[in-house]
Amino acid sequence: MDLFEDLSRDESKVTRVIDMHTSGEPTRIIISGYPSLDGDTLLEKRRCASERYDDIRKM
Repeated sequence: MDLFEDLSRDESKVTRVIDMHTSGEPTRIIISGYPSLDGDTLLEKRRCASERYDDIRKM
């Protein structure tokens, strides 16, 4: 069985990203599959991501 096919059967577990370079530095933009973040400002959303979903960043 193809590993990709096995992993992509459950769309709720799929995270879609775009990898690129910004001024020579690697950048990964998550376009879907990331949990909704609490907060009104970008700083509040960043704090929420850091406190509740840092395991995703580490992947």
